[in-house]
Amino acid sequence: MVTRRCQQLINIMNTKPTLYNLLRSRNQQGFVLAVGYYLELVHDSAGMLPIVESDSGQMVIATDINLLKRVCRTLPPRKFKLGIQLVYINSKTGRAYSILGYDKRALIRATPFQSLTDSRFRKLSKKRGAFKWCSQWPSGLVEEISIKDFQTAINFLPQQ
Repeated sequence: MVTRRCQQLINIMNTKPTLYNLLRSRNQQGFVLAVGYYLELVHDSAGMLPIVESDSGQMVIATDINLLKRVCRTLPPRKFKLGIQLVYINSKTGRAYSILGYDKRALIRATPFQSLTDSRFRKLSKKRGAFKWCSQWPSGLVEEISIKDFQTAINFLPQQ
């Protein structure tokens, strides 16, 4: 089912409402399979706590790991890990669909999102606090680390 926010995004991006629809259409120009990267907090609870855009709450996924490093450096130090997600992405526009599976139901569940591109990062970064850790949890659930350890962890992320 397509949510209201997703429908607004579909209208703005002028794209198909699901990956299934896109794959069935004849207009897939510019879309390619790629690896999307995201960072999420390490914690002992269920679920994931990724980096999100502060205004929209949208999870930050980028095909350029160096962009994630730049985003990470704007955030408070926390213990994090790198995640990967196969995406079907238009490299010019940054419009993407996460590959959630390969059956019809999974393709229908995959709705479009705007991946983080260099130009989007520059635009969002003009505003202070453009990104945040998706964590409304009480302190203690997510381990804080020193700035030095945080910088070391960022530097240990793979090079692209």
